[in-house]
Amino acid sequence: MNVVIEIDSPEVVTRQIVSKATGQPLQFREQGAYLHRPGERYPHQFKLSLGDRPAYQPGRYHITADSYQVGRFGELTLSRALVLVPVSAQEAAARAVASK
Repeated sequence: MNVVIEIDSPEVVTRQIVSKATGQPLQFREQGAYLHRPGERYPHQFKLSLGDRPAYQPGRYHITADSYQVGRFGELTLSRALVLVPVSAQEAAARAVASK
């Protein structure tokens, strides 16, 4: 069973800071999300970093394989820029592959 990421609002929060190294302004775009883990009663709220990508529309999503990476020491990690796919689209693709 997969974890599910739920987006309940398309609102994006933008934060700006000034880089200590360069003195240039840096902008961070974040969207609120909830992590639903199998077997847990309540979801965990977190901030989803968007970078330059558009906001996700409200709905339920799975994390794509592109979001996983191998870290410097060989450990499995998640990318800072998670890529999500709607639950219904991923399930439809899985059914299409299974039917071949």
